[in-house]
Amino acid sequence: HYYRDLAGGTRPSFVPVGSARQREALRLLAREVFSAQSLVIDPSLAVRLSEDALERGYAPPSLPGLPQRVLVTQRRLLERLLGDPVLARLQELETTMAPTQDRLRMPELFDTLRHAIWQELDAETDIVLTRRLLQREHVRKLTGLLLRSASTVPADARSLARADAIALAERIGAARRLPRLSREARAHLDESLASLQDALKASLNRSAT
Repeated sequence: HYYRDLAGGTRPSFVPVGSARQREALRLLAREVFSAQSLVIDPSLAVRLSEDALERGYAPPSLPGLPQRVLVTQRRLLERLLGDPVLARLQELETTMAPTQDRLRMPELFDTLRHAIWQELDAETDIVLTRRLLQREHVRKLTGLLLRSASTVPADARSLARADAIALAERIGAARRLPRLSREARAHLDESLASLQDALKASLNRSAT
């Protein structure tokens, strides 16, 4: 919250949102947008979603494109949560709040998103199309934080993105041979692991030069 008081006022210019409220919002997004149980569309409904017959004429109905529509919503929120403005604010809370005050820390954000988005790794279940698309976006965002110019990414965010990528790579490496995985899911995990490993190596090389 921020105030537009006149010069000389006694109130602070801004007051951080309470940690309980921030955690409540983060848990809501993790549960309703990023978890395996969220945004699930019944196939019996999906096959009925098409243009009106009078509008399409004699052309066959086109597929509704539901996986991409779901991904658009998830991508926008993921970009916001792991975007530089939010990460910079979380980093700066350390200087705008007393050490004794409870606050939402950046590691909690990274951990919450990783556990929700990669829930299948812990449950040892197959990974369906919509989940694979979301997980690819998460990998893309993590690797972007690692490989982008250091001047544009908050310092703590880069360090935590690296730690998150290492933790995720270890989980993927342990889960990629699970017998319940489809060939698509197995290939997806192999590709995700390779992307994470390449980004980690590239970030190390950049730091060494």
